[in-house]
This record gives sequence, structure tokens and C-alpha cells, in this order.
Amino acid sequence: MKITMPNPLTTLGDARAVGVRIAGLLLQATLAIAAGLWLVNVFSQRGWERTVALVVQGFTAMLAFLNPLAGFLFWLVLAPFAPFWNFNLAMGVGIPDLSLVRTGTLVVGVVLLAELAARRRPLPPLGWTEVGMVLFLVGMLQATRMALKGMVPALQTAFDAYVIPLSAYFFTRIMVQDERRLQLVLNALLVVGGYVAFLALGESLGGRIWFYPWGRSILYVGTLRRVTALFGNPVYHAAIMTVVLAIAIYRFVRSQHRWEALGYLLYTAIVVVTIVFLYSRAGYLAAFLVMMVLAVRFPRWRRIFLAGVISGGLLLALTWSQFTQTELYRYRLSYEGSLTARVRTTDIALQLWRESPLWGIGYPNYGPITLQRGYFEKYDDKWMPLPHNTFVGILAQAGVFALGGYVLMLAGMIREMTTRYRQLWREVEGRSEGLWRSTLGLNTHRDASSGWAVVALAALVGYVTIIATIDADPAQYSNIVFYTLMGSILGYMAHTHARARGEG
Repeated sequence: MKITMPNPLTTLGDARAVGVRIAGLLLQATLAIAAGLWLVNVFSQRGWERTVALVVQGFTAMLAFLNPLAGFLFWLVLAPFAPFWNFNLAMGVGIPDLSLVRTGTLVVGVVLLAELAARRRPLPPLGWTEVGMVLFLVGMLQATRMALKGMVPALQTAFDAYVIPLSAYFFTRIMVQDERRLQLVLNALLVVGGYVAFLALGESLGGRIWFYPWGRSILYVGTLRRVTALFGNPVYHAAIMTVVLAIAIYRFVRSQHRWEALGYLLYTAIVVVTIVFLYSRAGYLAAFLVMMVLAVRFPRWRRIFLAGVISGGLLLALTWSQFTQTELYRYRLSYEGSLTARVRTTDIALQLWRESPLWGIGYPNYGPITLQRGYFEKYDDKWMPLPHNTFVGILAQAGVFALGGYVLMLAGMIREMTTRYRQLWREVEGRSEGLWRSTLGLNTHRDASSGWAVVALAALVGYVTIIATIDADPAQYSNIVFYTLMGSILGYMAHTHARARGEG
């Protein structure tokens, strides 16, 4: 009988492995106990509001570490409710609060940077869009040096207004690499559009305000209700609605089954009705342009769009005299006061820009400077004049350099859309007929990847229409929704084309 003696080296190695494992467990237990004691101390001193914020933000961080896309979509869907459900973490005087959006952005950003550094994810192709973003952010950040309220608060404002939304573009561009991930992002955006529509219609038709930002006017004139739910401004709601409108229409175009098509058509109708009751002229024009861009490319939607335009035009012509007596026409559609105010704010912004054409007057200095010089009279402690035009506001406060980067960014998106559209149309989908001829014909590509480029273009047209009439700075969440859509679609198309050519 052969007796095998244990190898002393193997035994020693096993003992070391067990020792390392026990030490690791002890370290984890110690950290867990210390963290628990700290949390108990914090909870007992600050109350349950801080507890809720810590739990939600802790779960967001954990989810982002496990699955960055899931963590991103989690905080994206919950972010509008954060100020009302105590998801934001107050840090005390002099320290920026840890909002759910800031925490989610920082954690997802750190995780993605680590994965890119470890080459676990491929770096997306960079082009003029990204060059424009860098130039724009450099121009805006340098403009904070001249901020009257101080550089640090101005940097925080710029970070919230521009860095976070543009980060959403990069996040989705990196993470969305296939159809499944694209659909996950779009489903999240449709969920957002669904509850925004529900709250807006409930406020307009039912008079019920669930999430009211204090200090916001709830009426225009007469009985016209001004939607304030979640975001405080109906135009910000309209910006979100135009994005989900483009998604819902293309989902309808691609639907293979009757009930699925009816469901997306009903969703589209609800979104259109919501935009109507927002009473925003910019929203009306943006929604019309979104639907028109999609109608040009997709015959299945074109028939419905043309039928709606013709029937609506006939109904409006037959009831014009009655329509002109409604509050909607008298107090909103034909109201010239807001147009006159926008012309004045634009003229003042251009006048200020001439003082410093290249770098601007400083960000965000438009309001304080116009009040100091007597261009406007301050009637509220919180009220601050704004240019009411994103492009003019960037030009006046950050100069030609920043505006050039911003325009280059948007132009780069359009260029990439058209380029990817042609590539996917011919090289991936194997289409031989001309683009224009097929557009005017009856052939539609319900399952084609190239169609998403048209969705992105429609959303961009609607977004630019809206931000040309308001300032995008305060509309952080609307900007996040838009850039999330753009990043996910452009990322998906780039990866699809790369895989088809054997590059990824």
C-alpha cells in the first residue's frame, strides 16, 4: 500500500490562501460595521429625509458598479422626483448638494472610465461632434472666470447645465452597442414620457398638481392652466415630449403586429394631446416639425400625418371664427407680449456681446449685468432676466468661441446621422435603390437600422426649435433626455456599421 505524504509547499500555500481569505473577510466585516455605525449616527442626527437619500443614492451607486447601463437608466427615470421625494442629499452650507443626478453621473462616469482604461469597452469613434463639445465646454468654463457671483458657484452652474447632459451623451454612446441596449434606453425614455404626459394632462385637465415647484405661476391668463409639474415650465415638458414623440412614431412604423401598432399609435396620440395642453407655441412648432421629418421618410406614418393635417386644416377653416374667440388663441397663439420681450432680450444680449465678441461677458452674467444697468426692473428676489434664446445666450456670455463649438457639435451630429444612414442603407442593409426614390415610394424599412438616423434627426430638429426660444441652462433634465437619445442612437449605428465591416 502506497502512502502519499502531503507536500509541505502545497500545505503552506493552502494555509496562506485561507489566511488571506480570513483577513479579507475580517476587513470587510470591519468596514461594514464602521459604515453601519456611521450611518446610524448620521440617521439619528439628520432625520429620515437623509436616510432616504442615502439609501437611494447608495443603491444607485451599487447598481452602477454592477451594471453601468442599469444604474444610468435607474437614476434617469427617478431623477425628476428627486427634489420631491428627498432623494437629494443636502451637504450643508458652502458645499454643493449631492443630487441624485450628480451622484449618478459621477459614479457611472468613474465606472466607464475604469472600463475604458482596462479595455473592457471599446472607445467610440470620435468626430466633429466630440470636437465641438470640447470647444464648447472649454469656452463655457473659461467664461466662469468672469462670473460676478464667483467662479466656484458659476462652475457648479455650468456643470449642472452643460457637463451633466453632455455626459449622458457620452455614457449612452459608449454603452449602447446593439439593438437590445438601444431598446432598453428607448423604453426608459418612453416611461419618462408616459409619466410626464400623465402629470401634465392631470394638471391641465384635472387641475391636480402632484409635484409643484414652489413659486411657479400656475395660470397664464383667464382659465388657461400653466403646467408646472416636476420642471416648473411647460416648455421644458414640451422638449421631453418631442423626443418621445419621435421614438413612439418610429416604434409604430416598425410594428409587425396590429395591437402593437395600435398601442404605439395611442401613445403618440397621448403625447400630441399633451403638447396641445402645454400651450407652448415653440412646442407646437417643434412637434409639427418632428412629425413632418418622420413623414418624409416613412410612408406608413406619412399617410396618417397627411390625413391629420388635412382634416385638422379643414376643421380649423370651418370653425375659424369660433376658434379666434377662445382663450387659447387670444392669450397664447396671438399673444405678442412674449414675442416682444424676446426681441428685447435678444437685442440686449447682442449689445452686451459686442463688448467682448470672442470670450463673452462671463457666465452666467446676463441677468446680473442687465439688472445693474437698468435694462430690467427686478420684481422678485428669485427672478433673473434671461436671453430666452440658447444660442444668443451662449454668444453673449461665452463669446464666439463657445457658440462656434456648440454649433459645430450640432452640425457634427447631423453629419454623422447622414453618413451612418447612407452606410447602413447600402452596406449593411444591401439597398440598391436611391435614397430619394425609395423615400417617395411605398417601400418602408420597418426593421432597418438606418431608420434610427431619421428619428435622431427629427428629435434634433424639435430640440433646436425649442431651445431657440428658451434658455437651455435651467432645463437640465430635458437636455439629459435629448442627449441620451442622441448618444444611444449614434452609438448603436456606429457599432452596427463596425460589426458589419468586421471591425468590432
